[in-house]
Amino acid sequence: MKNMSKYVDIVFDGPPSHESGRFVEVENDKGASIRFGEWVECGEYWCLRIKLSDFPHADGYVVMQNTDRTEGRGEELPITVTLNETVAVDASKGQGVMGSDAHIKRAAIFYNGAQPYGPVKLHKPSNHQIQRTQELEAKSAVISKAKDLGLTQGEIDTLSGVHE
Repeated sequence: MKNMSKYVDIVFDGPPSHESGRFVEVENDKGASIRFGEWVECGEYWCLRIKLSDFPHADGYVVMQNTDRTEGRGEELPITVTLNETVAVDASKGQGVMGSDAHIKRAAIFYNGAQPYGPVKLHKPSNHQIQRTQELEAKSAVISKAKDLGLTQGEIDTLSGVHE
């Protein structure tokens, strides 16, 4: 792992204002100066560019399994994320299409403090789920307005047809 830290401070010698402070250094959570990002010209300004690879991470392995285990025509989803190649190999055994071994990919495992995070598949909502989300958000907004007008949760439940 590199740069293992709970957070990174980009230090200036004063607060934000029309005459802002000058850059001093980048420090880890122990107050030690670290190299994090790089300064690049951005038109008439200078930017401290922080790349994903600058964040604390370790090389790891992801076992990918196809959702269609018969013909392999589905999506590849991670079933195991590990820092150990042997664990990945063992986890892949028989988990691929038609009982073959699942694919193993190398991946960066990132850290949020001491907690590791690996690649995940973010599922997109269906049209029905989007519609239901909009309905729930609208209902929540109406309930919030009702509370702002002084209605109790019990009164709101009565109006909603919810009975204890």
